[in-house]
Amino acid sequence: MPHRLVSDHLLAALLELKEEGILSFSLGGIIEAWSRGAERIYGYTAEEITGQPLTRLVPLHELPELERVFSKAEENVFTFFETTERFRRDGSRVFVRIKADTHP
Repeated sequence: MPHRLVSDHLLAALLELKEEGILSFSLGGIIEAWSRGAERIYGYTAEEITGQPLTRLVPLHELPELERVFSKAEENVFTFFETTERFRRDGSRVFVRIKADTHP
């Protein structure tokens, strides 16, 4: 099976997980993929949030850190873990544990 096809199948399977809130976004900060778990955690359906800016979920005081993450991602491949605050669809705040990976 070609590598791209395997990657697409793996991503599709991960996005169906209800336990984990998985999302992917571009270096431009646009949400590209959204899991069933992310729907449960944040309250947005994939249809509502895909194509929207990631900043929609991020409190103002977290924006400088998000910009730093984007800068590091543009420079190289990295992984980091962080506990942070995000907004749910209803405006309430939720604390989440983030694992961020970049890949070529």
